Amino acid sequence: MPKLRGDLLGVVLGSTGGPVDGRHQTQHDGRGYLKMTIGGERILTHRAVWTALRGPLEPGQIVHHKDGDTSNNALRNLEAMSRREHIALHAEKRRKQNASH
Repeated sequence: MPKLRGDLLGVVLGSTGGPVDGRHQTQHDGRGYLKMTIGGERILTHRAVWTALRGPLEPGQIVHHKDGDTSNNALRNLEAMSRREHIALHAEKRRKQNASH
């Protein structure tokens, strides 16, 4: 991944220190996540924000959107966790939703 910086609202800053052109953050992948292209590399925006502000993820970690809004890439809405924790979190949310119906 290219060297990046970011701000707390989820704006990714390029090597010149300015925001990466917004065009690059408006492309969605098939699951609703924002993607960007930096230096020819396609990157999930939430992972770029996390890496820019918190550093590289540990092997096997993912970045979770706490509020479920995959377009909200503000740092306060992002949380690193293992894939196993992420699966368990979403399974528990589904279980609670199903129990309330």
